[in-house]
Amino acid sequence: MANSAYKKGVKRLLNGSGLVWGTGNWKAVLLSSAYTVNTTTHEFLSDLTGTVATSANMTTLAVADDGVFTADPAEFTAVSGSTAPSLVVYHDTGTAGTSELLIFFDSLAGLPITPNGTNVTIEWSTGADGLLHL
Repeated sequence: MANSAYKKGVKRLLNGSGLVWGTGNWKAVLLSSAYTVNTTTHEFLSDLTGTVATSANMTTLAVADDGVFTADPAEFTAVSGSTAPSLVVYHDTGTAGTSELLIFFDSLAGLPITPNGTNVTIEWSTGADGLLHL
């Protein structure tokens, strides 16, 4: 599967029912090949399997006038465990069953990650699509 937005997350973002890019805690989670993406039915962090590592809160989140979502790189500390071919950006509420998924990536510079206990930085696209382009 190519990079894709989670349908329910985008709907909440667009209709103003809870998700606001840049408000609250936004994170990324690295996932092993145990996760099979479903952007139609998956909506919460609790729907994910194969978690390898979770980033610190993302910073400098913004939306440009042309609808491109941007953020500083995602930072993961001391990553170990399974190889991570994908990652998901989500809104962290502190509870997996209410933390809403927004974007799935499996085609991104730096992926897959082969953990070796070091820190990992994921740079988002600086092109026309950024993290997400609506």
